[in-house]
Amino acid sequence: MTSAAELDARPTTRSIHVLLFALAVLFAGIATFTAPWISAFAFALLVWRGFAARRSLRMPGRAVKAILALAGVLVVLATYRTVNGAEAGSALLMLMIGIKLTEVKRVRDAVFTLVLAWFLVFAALLYSQEIPFVAWMILSGWALVAALLTVTRNAVQPEFMSAFRQSGRYLAQALPFAVILFLLFPRLPGPLWGVPSPNASGVTGLDDSMSPGSISRLAQSDEVAFRVRFDGEPPPPAELYWRGPTLSSFNGRTWLPGVVRFRGQQRPTDLGNAVSYTVMLEPHQRNWMYALTWPASYPEDALLTSEFLLAARRPITQRRSYEVVSFLAHTLDPELSGDHAYWALQMPREGNQRARELAQSWRQEAGNPRDIVQRALAMFRDEEFFYTLEPPLNRGDIVDDFLFRTRSGFCEHYAGAFVFLMRAAGVPARVVTGYLGGELNEYSNYLVVRQSDAHAWAEVWLEGEGWVRVDPTAAISPERILSGFSSVLNEQQTEAGEAGGLFYLMVELEMRWEALNVVWNEFFLGFGPETQFNLLASMGMDDPDWQKMVIAMLILMTVLGMLLWAWLWWTHRPLALDPALLLYRRLQRRLARRLGPPRLHEGPEDFYRRVLHDAPEHAALVREFIDAYLASRYLPVPAEARTLAPMKRILRRLKA
Repeated sequence: MTSAAELDARPTTRSIHVLLFALAVLFAGIATFTAPWISAFAFALLVWRGFAARRSLRMPGRAVKAILALAGVLVVLATYRTVNGAEAGSALLMLMIGIKLTEVKRVRDAVFTLVLAWFLVFAALLYSQEIPFVAWMILSGWALVAALLTVTRNAVQPEFMSAFRQSGRYLAQALPFAVILFLLFPRLPGPLWGVPSPNASGVTGLDDSMSPGSISRLAQSDEVAFRVRFDGEPPPPAELYWRGPTLSSFNGRTWLPGVVRFRGQQRPTDLGNAVSYTVMLEPHQRNWMYALTWPASYPEDALLTSEFLLAARRPITQRRSYEVVSFLAHTLDPELSGDHAYWALQMPREGNQRARELAQSWRQEAGNPRDIVQRALAMFRDEEFFYTLEPPLNRGDIVDDFLFRTRSGFCEHYAGAFVFLMRAAGVPARVVTGYLGGELNEYSNYLVVRQSDAHAWAEVWLEGEGWVRVDPTAAISPERILSGFSSVLNEQQTEAGEAGGLFYLMVELEMRWEALNVVWNEFFLGFGPETQFNLLASMGMDDPDWQKMVIAMLILMTVLGMLLWAWLWWTHRPLALDPALLLYRRLQRRLARRLGPPRLHEGPEDFYRRVLHDAPEHAALVREFIDAYLASRYLPVPAEARTLAPMKRILRRLKA
């Protein structure tokens, strides 16, 4: 325990440097998600404080500190337009800790700075809970505890590695308590961290609109969109159409949603081929929840739109897991209502005249709408159209320009042009965006769907059949449908690369890392009430509820605390029951009211100096006692000549 006098002491230069080292470790982790100029500002404050401690420079006055604080707030506001939220709040707190260093003149100030640093650790964990970042925050916490031990001891030449080892022992002693709390503390519904995940804002996934190039740009990202675990064998890749927003309105360049309504309890006809699966969705700041074609069973807090999109009531701002049952064999909307018919045939009044004329010729020549569909697919398949991730820019009337000039595009080009042609020929059609396929990870049994699997396809309404999926991309690049875009890219990279073995090694490591992330996300970050109850039931607790969990938690914490106390008592017991040592400890206990409890690292002379400072009226007797104690224990006096009488006499005279 540190006394008030020690907290008011001036920290040594070495203690300041250890404090700065621990903060630098923490700031290095925060710098991974803050703006570079904010991190540079914070590290500049650390460097300046270290230089000032070495040169014994005076700390800046109130005016300078006020200017620095104002500058920090303005920088954060200019960068994030707010000081709220995990990202902006962490950046502001990091700068304020750096500015706080300019007034660290006492040990008390250094301790307060370390307390603020712990708040920064917690704020950073609200931003990201990925495995590498959490590991770095644990290392930062370890360094902060070591810095706290070093600062409170305030020695001229502190042994930081000794403090680092002791900090590790403290954290190891706390680990069993943390495990008990994690397993038994009653959980509220939802993930462990019930706050938005702003680190997902960099790649938000599909948008609610589609224009040339929008999906092809997204397809160049390998970020995970969601993961899927099937109850049984997964469907073939050609059936893995993960439905997202449906786009029915076209303004000549961009496809947009029509009027969105929600379905009641209406069910599809001809149900068959039911598939059950669990989706672990990454935050994407939108409402939609991806599912296969017709989700007949889904979470209670989700809604199904009239266009078969599963939607949450609030934007998905944190990782979410949900269970779905979908039917792959069905008839969707055998009758087309007035609103749906209007939006399925909506077109701009002018533009793309050549495409309109081509569709009209098909309508005059074909016998029925299905023949018109086959005419369009045959054109894409038989003529010189190309499937590319980097299509040329379309000018003017984008459908005409694509069909008759560039003839190169990604899935959004083919889906958009196909739907336009169908509508021009009088066939109700619409664009559907989402994801296609995924990559099965054999180590986790999860299907991983990435942003590179983003896809757009079409649906046409046919009499007696309802909405029928038509994927024009299949006519250009069948392997895109059969294997998924990620697999196509992997094959191309393998063929192009000379070091194929190294590539496969990287893929293997990536799959193992992905499997580890699944376990981390599912068990730790997604450890909710249902998972908790299932785990405790598997461990032998009958019918778990919060009362049983609290009782078990209190019993285990008490037993563990008693075991820890017994172990600490045993490891810190006197190795030898020296009578002089026992008398010395009696002296320490007698003065504990004035000086605080005994300190394990403090020698007799240091103890006397504390008495001289905090209890000077006892200094003479303590000096006499310590001289007798040192002579009895350390001077080469024969054992039979030693006497404890002087120390006992002093103890009788001494009254604290």
